[in-house]
Amino acid sequence: MSVGFLGLVGQGILTAHSARGLQGAERSRLLTQHALWQVAGLALVAIAIWAVYQSKEIRGTPHFTNLHSWTGLATLALATLTPIGGALAFGKTGLLQLFPKGLQPVVKTAHRNAGVVTILVATAAMELGLAMPTAYQGALSRWMQVIIGIVAALIAYRAWCSDPEAQRSKAQ
Repeated sequence: MSVGFLGLVGQGILTAHSARGLQGAERSRLLTQHALWQVAGLALVAIAIWAVYQSKEIRGTPHFTNLHSWTGLATLALATLTPIGGALAFGKTGLLQLFPKGLQPVVKTAHRNAGVVTILVATAAMELGLAMPTAYQGALSRWMQVIIGIVAALIAYRAWCSDPEAQRSKAQ
C-alpha cells in the first residue's frame, strides 16, 4: 500500500504539478501521465486492501478494529472520489465545460487540494500501520515512519507551496 501511495500516487502528484503553467500538447501529455500514475497507485492499493481483507476473513479476525484500518478506509474513499474531480478538471474530457467559466478554476483547485489531502491521510494510515504490533520491527519501523513522513511532506510542499512556472523561468 505504501508503494502504491507514496511511490505511484506521489509521482502522479509531482507529474501533475509539473504541468502547471504549461499549455497544449505538453500539458495534456503530463496530465495523462498523472492519471495513469494515479490509476496504477490505486490499483496497487486496492490489491493490498483485498489481500488484507482476505487474510482477516481466513483467520476469522474482525475488520476495522483500529485507527489504522479506519484511516485506510478513509484513504480508499478519498482516493476513489478524487479522480472524479480529476476527470471533471481535465479539459480534454470536455466535462469542465459543464461548469460556468467562473467555477472552472474552483473545480481544478478542489481536485488538487483533495489529492494532497488524500496523500496526507494515506500517510497517516501508513504511519499508524507501521506502529501496529503485527508490523512493528523496532528501529526499522521508526526509520520507515521518518522516511514516509519526509517524503509525504515534500510531496505536499511541492504540490501546495512551490511554483513550477517560477522554477521554469529561473532555468531559462
